[in-house]
Amino acid sequence: MRMKTIALCTAIGTGAAAMTAEAEEASLLYGLTQADDHSTQSYSWQFDYRQSLMRYAALSVGYLNEGHLVDHHRDGLEVQFWAVTPAWRERLSAAIGVGPYAYFDTQPTDVDPLFRDYHRVGEIYTASVTCDLGKHWFARINVSQIHAPGDIDTRIFAIGGGYSFDAVLDRVNAAFHADASQWSDRYANEVNGFAGQTVVNANSSAKSTNFGLEYRGDFAPHWQISAALLNEADGLDGRHNGLDAEVWLHTHAFTPRLDLGLGLGPYFALQPFRTEDDGHAAGRVSGLVSMTIAVRLTERWLTRFVWSRSFTNDDQDRDIVTLGLGFLW
Repeated sequence: MRMKTIALCTAIGTGAAAMTAEAEEASLLYGLTQADDHSTQSYSWQFDYRQSLMRYAALSVGYLNEGHLVDHHRDGLEVQFWAVTPAWRERLSAAIGVGPYAYFDTQPTDVDPLFRDYHRVGEIYTASVTCDLGKHWFARINVSQIHAPGDIDTRIFAIGGGYSFDAVLDRVNAAFHADASQWSDRYANEVNGFAGQTVVNANSSAKSTNFGLEYRGDFAPHWQISAALLNEADGLDGRHNGLDAEVWLHTHAFTPRLDLGLGLGPYFALQPFRTEDDGHAAGRVSGLVSMTIAVRLTERWLTRFVWSRSFTNDDQDRDIVTLGLGFLW
Protein backbone atom coordinates (compact mmCIF):
# COMPACT_ATOMS: atom_id res chain seq x y z
CA MET A 1 0.00 0.00 0.00
CA ARG A 2 2.81 2.44 0.86
CA MET A 3 4.58 1.77 -2.44
CA LYS A 4 1.31 2.33 -4.34
CA THR A 5 0.64 5.60 -2.53
CA ILE A 6 4.14 6.92 -3.23
CA ALA A 7 3.80 5.90 -6.87
CA LEU A 8 0.46 7.71 -7.09
CA CYS A 9 1.98 10.89 -5.61
CA THR A 10 4.83 10.64 -8.10
CA ALA A 11 2.55 10.20 -11.10
CA ILE A 12 0.17 12.99 -10.11
CA GLY A 13 2.96 15.47 -9.45
CA THR A 14 4.97 14.99 -12.60
CA GLY A 15 1.88 14.55 -14.75
CA ALA A 16 0.68 17.98 -13.69
CA ALA A 17 4.07 19.47 -14.51
CA ALA A 18 3.65 18.19 -18.06
CA MET A 19 0.43 20.16 -18.56
CA THR A 20 0.21 23.50 -20.27
CA ALA A 21 -0.54 26.04 -17.56
CA GLU A 22 -0.36 29.69 -16.71
CA ALA A 23 2.60 29.79 -14.34
CA GLU A 24 5.49 27.80 -12.99
CA GLU A 25 7.37 28.79 -9.85
CA ALA A 26 9.97 27.34 -7.50
CA SER A 27 10.47 28.36 -3.87
CA LEU A 28 12.88 27.64 -1.01
CA LEU A 29 11.81 28.22 2.60
CA TYR A 30 13.42 27.87 6.03
CA GLY A 31 11.76 27.85 9.42
CA LEU A 32 10.71 26.03 12.57
CA THR A 33 9.25 22.57 13.19
CA GLN A 34 7.29 22.13 16.42
CA ALA A 35 5.67 19.01 17.83
CA ASP A 36 1.94 19.39 18.39
CA ASP A 37 2.38 18.82 22.13
CA HIS A 38 5.18 21.48 22.22
CA SER A 39 7.59 18.89 23.67
CA THR A 40 10.30 19.42 21.06
CA GLN A 41 11.20 21.72 18.18
CA SER A 42 13.86 22.00 15.48
CA TYR A 43 14.70 23.73 12.22
CA SER A 44 12.95 22.95 8.94
CA TRP A 45 13.54 23.64 5.28
CA GLN A 46 11.62 22.87 2.14
CA PHE A 47 11.80 23.19 -1.62
CA ASP A 48 8.83 22.96 -3.95
CA TYR A 49 7.70 23.47 -7.52
CA ARG A 50 4.19 24.88 -7.99
CA GLN A 51 2.29 24.62 -11.28
CA SER A 52 -0.93 26.52 -12.08
CA LEU A 53 -3.71 24.24 -13.29
CA MET A 54 -6.23 27.00 -13.91
CA ARG A 55 -6.81 30.56 -12.77
CA TYR A 56 -7.43 29.83 -9.07
CA ALA A 57 -6.05 26.30 -8.72
CA ALA A 58 -2.52 24.89 -8.59
CA LEU A 59 -0.57 21.77 -7.74
CA SER A 60 2.84 21.52 -6.06
CA VAL A 61 5.46 18.82 -5.64
CA GLY A 62 8.07 19.31 -2.93
CA TYR A 63 10.66 18.01 -0.51
CA LEU A 64 10.30 18.76 3.21
CA ASN A 65 12.96 18.28 5.91
CA GLU A 66 11.56 18.59 9.44
CA GLY A 67 14.98 18.76 11.08
CA HIS A 68 16.12 16.84 14.15
CA LEU A 69 13.32 16.72 16.66
CA VAL A 70 14.02 14.73 19.83
CA ASP A 71 13.71 11.04 18.86
CA HIS A 72 12.63 11.93 15.31
CA HIS A 73 14.75 12.74 12.23
CA ARG A 74 12.03 13.07 9.60
CA ASP A 75 11.80 14.21 5.99
CA GLY A 76 9.75 13.32 2.95
CA LEU A 77 8.04 14.12 -0.33
CA GLU A 78 4.74 15.98 -0.49
CA VAL A 79 2.15 16.71 -3.16
CA GLN A 80 -0.46 19.41 -2.53
CA PHE A 81 -3.49 20.69 -4.41
CA TRP A 82 -4.02 24.44 -3.89
CA ALA A 83 -6.94 26.86 -3.94
CA VAL A 84 -5.48 30.31 -4.69
CA THR A 85 -7.11 33.72 -4.15
CA PRO A 86 -6.93 36.61 -6.63
CA ALA A 87 -3.99 38.95 -5.97
CA TRP A 88 -4.84 41.96 -3.80
CA ARG A 89 -3.42 45.15 -5.38
CA GLU A 90 -1.55 42.79 -7.74
CA ARG A 91 0.89 42.03 -4.93
CA LEU A 92 -0.57 39.87 -2.18
CA SER A 93 -2.28 36.50 -2.56
CA ALA A 94 -3.17 33.60 -0.29
CA ALA A 95 -3.57 29.87 -0.86
CA ILE A 96 -4.68 26.77 1.02
CA GLY A 97 -3.16 23.39 0.12
CA VAL A 98 -3.78 19.76 1.07
CA GLY A 99 -2.26 16.46 0.02
CA PRO A 100 -0.30 13.31 0.91
CA TYR A 101 3.09 13.36 2.64
CA ALA A 102 5.28 10.27 2.09
CA TYR A 103 7.82 10.50 4.91
CA PHE A 104 10.89 8.72 6.26
CA ASP A 105 11.53 8.89 10.02
CA THR A 106 14.68 7.70 11.83
CA GLN A 107 13.90 6.97 15.50
CA PRO A 108 16.20 5.71 18.31
CA THR A 109 15.56 2.34 19.97
CA ASP A 110 17.01 0.37 22.90
CA VAL A 111 18.03 -2.61 20.78
CA ASP A 112 20.61 -3.01 18.01
CA PRO A 113 21.14 -1.16 15.77
CA LEU A 114 19.78 1.47 18.26
CA PHE A 115 17.57 3.11 15.62
CA ARG A 116 14.69 2.28 13.29
CA ASP A 117 13.74 3.71 9.91
CA TYR A 118 9.99 4.11 9.51
CA HIS A 119 8.25 4.85 6.19
CA ARG A 120 4.64 5.92 6.16
CA VAL A 121 2.20 8.21 4.35
CA GLY A 122 0.55 11.03 6.26
CA GLU A 123 -1.30 14.21 5.39
CA ILE A 124 -0.11 17.79 5.03
CA TYR A 125 -2.28 20.92 5.21
CA THR A 126 -0.76 24.32 4.39
CA ALA A 127 -1.85 27.95 4.51
CA SER A 128 0.37 30.17 2.35
CA VAL A 129 0.70 33.92 1.81
CA THR A 130 2.73 35.23 -1.15
CA CYS A 131 3.94 38.77 -1.82
CA ASP A 132 5.03 39.70 -5.35
CA LEU A 133 8.35 41.57 -5.18
CA GLY A 134 8.57 42.30 -8.91
CA LYS A 135 11.07 41.07 -11.52
CA HIS A 136 9.61 37.55 -11.07
CA TRP A 137 10.71 37.31 -7.42
CA PHE A 138 8.30 36.74 -4.54
CA ALA A 139 8.34 36.28 -0.77
CA ARG A 140 6.28 33.53 0.86
CA ILE A 141 5.16 32.44 4.32
CA ASN A 142 3.86 28.91 4.89
CA VAL A 143 2.18 27.42 7.95
CA SER A 144 1.78 23.65 7.63
CA GLN A 145 0.10 21.04 9.79
CA ILE A 146 1.27 17.44 9.40
CA HIS A 147 -0.85 14.54 10.56
CA ALA A 148 1.14 11.29 10.67
CA PRO A 149 -0.90 8.32 11.97
CA GLY A 150 1.23 6.21 14.29
CA ASP A 151 3.91 8.92 14.44
CA ILE A 152 4.35 12.43 15.81
CA ASP A 153 2.16 15.24 14.49
CA THR A 154 3.97 18.51 13.77
CA ARG A 155 3.40 22.13 12.84
CA ILE A 156 5.82 23.99 10.57
CA PHE A 157 6.33 27.75 10.26
CA ALA A 158 8.50 28.70 7.28
CA ILE A 159 9.48 31.85 5.42
CA GLY A 160 11.43 32.26 2.21
CA GLY A 161 11.16 33.23 -1.39
CA GLY A 162 11.00 32.02 -4.92
CA TYR A 163 11.03 32.79 -8.60
CA SER A 164 8.32 32.73 -11.26
CA PHE A 165 9.61 31.38 -14.56
CA ASP A 166 7.02 32.61 -17.07
CA ALA A 167 8.80 35.41 -18.97
CA VAL A 168 12.27 34.01 -18.29
CA LEU A 169 11.35 30.72 -19.93
CA ASP A 170 9.99 32.52 -22.98
CA ARG A 171 13.38 34.23 -23.39
CA VAL A 172 15.30 31.00 -22.80
CA ASN A 173 13.20 29.15 -25.37
CA ALA A 174 13.70 31.96 -27.88
CA ALA A 175 17.46 32.00 -27.30
CA PHE A 176 17.74 28.23 -27.76
CA HIS A 177 15.10 27.88 -30.47
CA ALA A 178 17.54 27.76 -33.37
CA ASP A 179 19.58 24.95 -31.81
CA ALA A 180 16.67 23.03 -30.34
CA SER A 181 14.66 23.11 -33.55
CA GLN A 182 17.49 21.30 -35.34
CA TRP A 183 17.81 18.56 -32.73
CA SER A 184 16.40 15.18 -33.60
CA ASP A 185 13.68 13.60 -31.47
CA ARG A 186 14.62 10.11 -32.55
CA TYR A 187 17.11 9.56 -29.71
CA ALA A 188 15.21 7.26 -27.35
CA ASN A 189 18.22 5.82 -25.52
CA GLU A 190 20.71 7.30 -23.06
CA VAL A 191 23.76 5.97 -21.27
CA ASN A 192 25.59 7.96 -18.62
CA GLY A 193 28.43 7.53 -16.17
CA PHE A 194 27.99 9.14 -12.77
CA ALA A 195 29.57 9.70 -9.37
CA GLY A 196 28.34 11.16 -6.10
CA GLN A 197 27.72 10.54 -2.41
CA THR A 198 25.64 8.11 -0.32
CA VAL A 199 24.37 9.15 3.14
CA VAL A 200 23.01 6.48 5.50
CA ASN A 201 19.89 7.56 7.43
CA ALA A 202 21.22 6.46 10.78
CA ASN A 203 22.33 8.15 13.99
CA SER A 204 25.77 8.88 12.55
CA SER A 205 24.66 9.88 8.99
CA ALA A 206 27.67 7.97 7.63
CA LYS A 207 28.78 9.16 4.19
CA SER A 208 30.61 7.47 1.33
CA THR A 209 31.36 8.06 -2.32
CA ASN A 210 29.54 6.23 -5.10
CA PHE A 211 29.92 5.78 -8.85
CA GLY A 212 28.33 3.76 -11.61
CA LEU A 213 26.81 3.43 -15.06
CA GLU A 214 23.16 3.91 -16.10
CA TYR A 215 21.03 3.08 -19.15
CA ARG A 216 17.79 5.00 -19.70
CA GLY A 217 15.24 4.50 -22.50
CA ASP A 218 11.87 5.92 -23.64
CA PHE A 219 9.02 3.44 -24.05
CA ALA A 220 6.05 5.86 -24.31
CA PRO A 221 5.48 9.63 -24.32
CA HIS A 222 6.61 10.98 -20.91
CA TRP A 223 7.65 7.49 -19.72
CA GLN A 224 11.14 5.99 -19.33
CA ILE A 225 12.78 2.95 -17.82
CA SER A 226 16.28 2.89 -16.37
CA ALA A 227 18.78 0.36 -15.07
CA ALA A 228 21.97 1.28 -13.23
CA LEU A 229 24.96 -0.54 -11.76
CA LEU A 230 26.06 1.26 -8.58
CA ASN A 231 29.16 0.88 -6.43
CA GLU A 232 28.79 2.51 -3.01
CA ALA A 233 29.02 2.49 0.80
CA ASP A 234 32.34 2.20 2.59
CA GLY A 235 30.80 0.27 5.49
CA LEU A 236 32.11 -2.47 7.74
CA ASP A 237 32.22 -4.82 4.77
CA GLY A 238 33.88 -2.34 2.42
CA ARG A 239 32.41 -1.23 -0.89
CA HIS A 240 29.62 -3.19 -2.54
CA ASN A 241 27.70 -3.28 -5.79
CA GLY A 242 23.99 -2.87 -6.38
CA LEU A 243 21.61 -2.80 -9.33
CA ASP A 244 18.54 -0.60 -9.57
CA ALA A 245 15.67 -0.56 -12.07
CA GLU A 246 13.14 2.29 -12.16
CA VAL A 247 10.12 3.50 -14.09
CA TRP A 248 10.14 7.27 -14.68
CA LEU A 249 7.47 9.83 -15.45
CA HIS A 250 9.23 12.81 -17.02
CA THR A 251 8.62 16.02 -18.93
CA HIS A 252 10.59 18.55 -20.95
CA ALA A 253 9.34 21.39 -18.78
CA PHE A 254 10.26 25.03 -19.37
CA THR A 255 12.57 24.42 -22.38
CA PRO A 256 13.55 21.52 -24.67
CA ARG A 257 16.97 21.55 -23.05
CA LEU A 258 15.62 20.70 -19.58
CA ASP A 259 14.15 17.35 -18.50
CA LEU A 260 12.50 16.74 -15.11
CA GLY A 261 11.43 13.36 -13.81
CA LEU A 262 10.28 11.26 -10.87
CA GLY A 263 11.03 7.55 -10.62
CA LEU A 264 10.12 4.49 -8.58
CA GLY A 265 11.52 0.97 -8.52
CA PRO A 266 13.55 -1.71 -6.72
CA TYR A 267 17.21 -1.73 -5.69
CA PHE A 268 18.98 -5.11 -5.64
CA ALA A 269 22.04 -5.45 -3.41
CA LEU A 270 24.36 -7.82 -5.29
CA GLN A 271 26.17 -8.64 -2.05
CA PRO A 272 25.38 -8.22 1.66
CA PHE A 273 26.72 -5.12 3.39
CA ARG A 274 26.66 -3.47 6.80
CA THR A 275 27.02 0.04 8.16
CA GLU A 276 28.95 1.25 11.18
CA ASP A 277 25.70 1.69 13.10
CA ASP A 278 24.44 -1.86 13.15
CA GLY A 279 26.74 -4.68 12.10
CA HIS A 280 24.14 -6.93 10.48
CA ALA A 281 23.69 -7.88 6.86
CA ALA A 282 21.41 -5.67 4.80
CA GLY A 283 18.44 -6.87 2.83
CA ARG A 284 19.06 -7.77 -0.78
CA VAL A 285 16.04 -5.91 -2.15
CA SER A 286 14.83 -2.44 -1.20
CA GLY A 287 12.78 0.33 -2.79
CA LEU A 288 13.87 3.54 -4.50
CA VAL A 289 12.01 6.80 -5.06
CA SER A 290 13.98 9.32 -7.13
CA MET A 291 14.02 12.78 -8.66
CA THR A 292 16.13 13.84 -11.64
CA ILE A 293 17.05 16.98 -13.56
CA ALA A 294 18.86 16.68 -16.90
CA VAL A 295 20.27 19.57 -18.94
CA ARG A 296 20.92 18.93 -22.63
CA LEU A 297 24.31 20.41 -23.54
CA THR A 298 24.25 19.55 -27.24
CA GLU A 299 22.05 17.43 -29.49
CA ARG A 300 23.58 14.20 -28.16
CA TRP A 301 25.21 15.12 -24.82
CA LEU A 302 23.59 15.99 -21.49
CA THR A 303 24.39 16.22 -17.78
CA ARG A 304 22.06 14.55 -15.28
CA PHE A 305 21.54 15.05 -11.52
CA VAL A 306 19.70 12.33 -9.57
CA TRP A 307 18.61 12.21 -5.92
CA SER A 308 17.29 8.86 -4.71
CA ARG A 309 15.93 7.73 -1.36
CA SER A 310 16.41 4.03 -0.73
CA PHE A 311 13.87 2.68 1.77
CA THR A 312 14.23 -0.78 3.33
CA ASN A 313 12.67 -3.03 5.93
CA ASP A 314 15.90 -3.47 7.91
CA ASP A 315 16.97 0.11 8.78
CA GLN A 316 19.35 0.66 5.87
CA ASP A 317 17.58 3.71 4.42
CA ARG A 318 19.95 6.07 2.62
CA ASP A 319 20.14 9.02 0.26
CA ILE A 320 22.01 8.47 -3.01
CA VAL A 321 23.01 11.68 -4.80
CA THR A 322 24.76 11.51 -8.20
CA LEU A 323 25.86 13.74 -11.07
CA GLY A 324 26.69 12.27 -14.47
CA LEU A 325 27.44 12.88 -18.13
CA GLY A 326 25.15 11.17 -20.63
CA PHE A 327 25.13 10.32 -24.35
CA LEU A 328 21.96 10.00 -26.47
CA TRP A 329 21.50 7.69 -29.43
